[in-house]
Amino acid sequence: MVKPKNHSKTVIRLAGAAPAPRARQFLQHYFALERPNTTHLFFTKGLIDFFLGLVIGILTGLIIAVMTS
Repeated sequence: MVKPKNHSKTVIRLAGAAPAPRARQFLQHYFALERPNTTHLFFTKGLIDFFLGLVIGILTGLIIAVMTS
């Protein structure tokens, strides 16, 4: 068994822990984030969910009606 030599390419140096941000710094960076505007999706997503549920409910009712008769 060959022991590895302490060569500069084989030695792993760990960086020190980064200082934790202060609350004010955190809030400044948080509020500076650019977020997509998705308010237009709420109405359309609700309609899509409603109609999908309606179609699935009707199909399920028809299948049950066919199976019981």
